[in-house]
Amino acid sequence: MAETYDPAMAGQRRPPTGPLLFASGLHDPRARRPTDVAMAAFSVVALIVTSVVAGIGADLDAGWTDLLAQFPPFLDPLWELLAWAPIAWALVVLVAAIVRRRPTLARDIAAGVVVAVFLAVLLGRWVTDDPWDVVARLADLDGPPVYPPGAITVAAAAIAVASPHLSRPFRDFGRWLLLGQVVAVLFLGAARATGASAAIFLGLLAAAVVHLVVGSPGGRPTASRIELALDELGVDASDLTQATMQSGGVVRFVGSDAAGPIDVKVYGRDAWDAQLMANLWRLAWYRGARRTARLSRIELVEHEGFMTLLAERAGVRIPVLVTAGSAGKGDALVVVRQDGHPASAQVDDVTDDALDGWWRDLDRLHDAGIAHGRIDLDRILVRDDGSVGFGDLSSASVAETRSDRHQDEAQALALTIVLAGEERAVAALRRRLADADVLAMLPYLQTAAAAPGVRDALDDAEIDLDDVRNRLRVALGADEQQLIRLRRVTAGSLLNLLLLVVAAYALIGAFSGMDLDSFADELKDARWWWLAFALVLAQLPRIPAAISTMGSLERPLPLGPLTALQFAICYVNLAIPSTAARVAINVRFFQRFGVPPAMAMTAGVIDSVSGFVVQIVIFVVLFFASDLDLDLSASVSDTSGIFTIALVIVGVLVVAVVVALAVPAVRRRIMAVLHQSRASLQVLRSPHRVLQLVGGNLLAQVLFAVAFAACVEAFNEELPLSQLLLINTVVSLFAGLLPIPGGIGVSEAGLTYGLTTAGLPSETAFAIALAYRFVSFYLPPIWGWFCYRWLVKRRYL
Repeated sequence: MAETYDPAMAGQRRPPTGPLLFASGLHDPRARRPTDVAMAAFSVVALIVTSVVAGIGADLDAGWTDLLAQFPPFLDPLWELLAWAPIAWALVVLVAAIVRRRPTLARDIAAGVVVAVFLAVLLGRWVTDDPWDVVARLADLDGPPVYPPGAITVAAAAIAVASPHLSRPFRDFGRWLLLGQVVAVLFLGAARATGASAAIFLGLLAAAVVHLVVGSPGGRPTASRIELALDELGVDASDLTQATMQSGGVVRFVGSDAAGPIDVKVYGRDAWDAQLMANLWRLAWYRGARRTARLSRIELVEHEGFMTLLAERAGVRIPVLVTAGSAGKGDALVVVRQDGHPASAQVDDVTDDALDGWWRDLDRLHDAGIAHGRIDLDRILVRDDGSVGFGDLSSASVAETRSDRHQDEAQALALTIVLAGEERAVAALRRRLADADVLAMLPYLQTAAAAPGVRDALDDAEIDLDDVRNRLRVALGADEQQLIRLRRVTAGSLLNLLLLVVAAYALIGAFSGMDLDSFADELKDARWWWLAFALVLAQLPRIPAAISTMGSLERPLPLGPLTALQFAICYVNLAIPSTAARVAINVRFFQRFGVPPAMAMTAGVIDSVSGFVVQIVIFVVLFFASDLDLDLSASVSDTSGIFTIALVIVGVLVVAVVVALAVPAVRRRIMAVLHQSRASLQVLRSPHRVLQLVGGNLLAQVLFAVAFAACVEAFNEELPLSQLLLINTVVSLFAGLLPIPGGIGVSEAGLTYGLTTAGLPSETAFAIALAYRFVSFYLPPIWGWFCYRWLVKRRYL
């Protein structure tokens, strides 16, 4: 059996030889990690999507399984071997844990298997008629397919639970065995593709649950092991003691060598997890953020060492790099000589000379093509002589752009305000930067873009960067950039909403001639768990809608606030028609990032028009490809003048265009706006931006159709996804053109008509339409209000 790590040998100078089965020590501390939370959330969403696809695309899934079953049977022994190999490996790890006296690991593996089987039974109850089939046929590989396959579920759970405890070669070995098992089970006909995928996600979810309950080891390094690693790197360290765990998950040690004090930063699994989550967070919530997390821990220290040497060569006063390299067991370390204490500690009054020196160092960093990326209190040093300088370049990157430079300058100004006050910080800024450069930096001076430590310090001091930005703009004599005000929900708009609901009820009642008793029976017989999943699915389209908005502008925009913006639009839709609301709120959002009004308006229109074009394309393709006949030519009289309203709107638009072309004053103003908007139209020349616009809107429409399909399933009906996509697209397209907030009444009528035309009873069709509208339109404004308030509070609106 492979040799395991014995912590008693940690202080010896000769490390154990041979492959290590267990990467963690017997008494290594455990922690609940953010990556486990992310894995649990991802697995839940993946299970929902996989299960819905299993119901909607059952024919495709079965066809794929039948195709694999046609392969020659002489390979069956190989498939059976691959199918049982991961379970055998899990048993080997379990026995090794018992023999090596690791009862907690054995307990965790057993708990993971139990949790996975329990979740599989719950999932089977939702998707299939026999929830206990996964348990009864746990060892059955002869088919027919079971959902989810028990063998994969058990193996995935056991391997995922044990993974943090194993060394990398054995972790990878288990994952490859699991992949082979999935392939084997598919060829044996014991599961379908959706079932095998669900089993993997169940195993990952069970492992994440176990790790969140009892924790998992991160391979926290000990002082003796780090001394051994430093000795191998040529550093004779002594008196090495653990200092603090930084927010990034880095374990710090302080000690000394022959030349003086040293500071050792060790990047273990905790650090890699924290770096990964922080990187994903910044990519989602900060515009223009680039990837900073490396693929391995050794890359982390190599990157920091390279940045430190590059900055030192540029004349920046930076801690001296002693060495960097491997710390054993997959960890990595970097050793420096600090010459001060972090600014996050108690700082006395900082002199003007210190501020000027700090800005000179930042200029040198930028002149060398380096952007810091995160100028925070714990990454800046206040030295013994009172000067301020850089202490950590782990977040830095090369090939900086003008945007990176302005972001660094804005973060530096925010930090110096914390250290020296607004008046002295602004004075130091203007001594160093020309007025034109300060104006270019101003759009980046916002609370959301400040580093976390600085942001907290500003909040504690009750300093609002928006007020600082406005005072600085006035001091420079720059014009104020007016923001478009949004019409909020008022008592009048709520009364209008009530009247529209009453009108919708009358319209739908006349439209389908439904029986209210039958409608009530339909609601009573609905499968509410399907409606709950439909509610979750109906929120997912906001993410691709945010991606579409990102593609409407050349400037980088943050995905997280953009997603919140889509939910805020749901709230604003109560007062403004959907297309108008999307344009207005997008323009205001863009202007908060310093985009000129004309360019912001153009970007908002590009985003909305791209969605309209995608809907038209979907309609044209599916209208001729689908066997569903919506009889649109005969629906003019049936919808009580709705098409007449549309024709009136088109007529008004034509008259407005004619007037704009005929009146010179109006024409000049329009041409001036178009000239300013020309830069925004450049996004249409970028294949990447066009892909975001088209792909985001297309994916949003498809996801809405999937949520629509879940509502259909909730009422024990079944329709092809293509027909539901056609119905939903036609209704969305038509409702968006009418001056009715949210298309209330019109959308319900259109959805009911489309479902009735597809062959559903009118009562059932209305129940499905109403349920779909609740999950996609009537309920989202609840959390949309919170998103709107958050965006306003964070100065995004």
